[in-house]
Amino acid sequence: MLATLQDILDTVKAENLTYQQKLMTLGNIAERLFDPRELLGYSDEEWQYLQNQMICDLNEGYAVYRPRYILPDYSVYVKKGCRFLDLPIPKTLDDVLDGLLIIYSHVPSITTFPVYIGRLDSLLEPFICDEAQDYIKIKRFLNHIDKTVPDSFCHANIGPYETRAGRLILQAVIELENTTPNMTIRYDKNKTSREFAELAAKACLLVSKPSFANDAYYRADLGEEYGVASCYNALPECGGAYTLTRLRLGTIARACGSVTEMVEQLLPKVAKLALSTMDKRHQFIVEQSNFFKTSFLEQEGFIKRTNFTGMFAIVGLADATNHLLRQEGLNETFGQSARGEEIATAIMQKLKSVNDSH
Repeated sequence: MLATLQDILDTVKAENLTYQQKLMTLGNIAERLFDPRELLGYSDEEWQYLQNQMICDLNEGYAVYRPRYILPDYSVYVKKGCRFLDLPIPKTLDDVLDGLLIIYSHVPSITTFPVYIGRLDSLLEPFICDEAQDYIKIKRFLNHIDKTVPDSFCHANIGPYETRAGRLILQAVIELENTTPNMTIRYDKNKTSREFAELAAKACLLVSKPSFANDAYYRADLGEEYGVASCYNALPECGGAYTLTRLRLGTIARACGSVTEMVEQLLPKVAKLALSTMDKRHQFIVEQSNFFKTSFLEQEGFIKRTNFTGMFAIVGLADATNHLLRQEGLNETFGQSARGEEIATAIMQKLKSVNDSH
């Protein structure tokens, strides 16, 4: 969606936004003042399918100047310090907690806040000496994040192994009852102790975190070096995602007269157009915005450009399936219909084919 000068004035005058929210909104408006057909080389057809909302780019903007999601390898700081921020190699728990908070303030994302703050337990474990005193420090650290990163996309990982730091983190999560950071435990029944899993489950029941990720499943798909970030997106650590573009399957289905038209004609067409817009956005980030050339995160090894990917997403599979079931005269719904399963599977298989061949 293109922005206007009026959008700027409306944001400045808004009574329901904080200063920080206005600043972020104004930045997004600036990115959307440019017509992507002129700046990024979108075709008229690509723009048409964004305008009719079959493709949703989540209002990311067109003058894109940083990747959407960044997952730094924070162990680089623990091992080497950070030259750009003049941070020496940490020697104590106070050092590492203070240094991480400093680095977090320099990790951008689509929301301007860090969406990944690392595998906290493994980062902190080597510095645990006195659990009673260290608990106070870890709790203060987590509370600081909640008060300075007002963004529920901020995400920490723990596990799969039980550690002293991991237990202290979970105890602090339970006591603080804060929204941020969100958290995932990388769970593996062959690695995660019963006691640690039970403590994580207790925390989840009390304060809705951490969530449980099937570590073996994710490692098989992404390798050992991955992180769960933002709203539960598994991405390469030391990398991340350039952009996130979604297909609105319900909107696409309502433009079709049959399952065949949806799966064999319109869906692959729109999917290919979405992928081509993503390519153009990625090219701009890498070759025009100079993010990787100017970021200390890349220069010091916290991230590598080659570890970034694009996120090709969907929304509305149930919506699309239910519409197509009604077209066939079936009073059934997604999840409770054998024909619905066939339709949904055909949609997903077609999307996988298009994506895999891109």
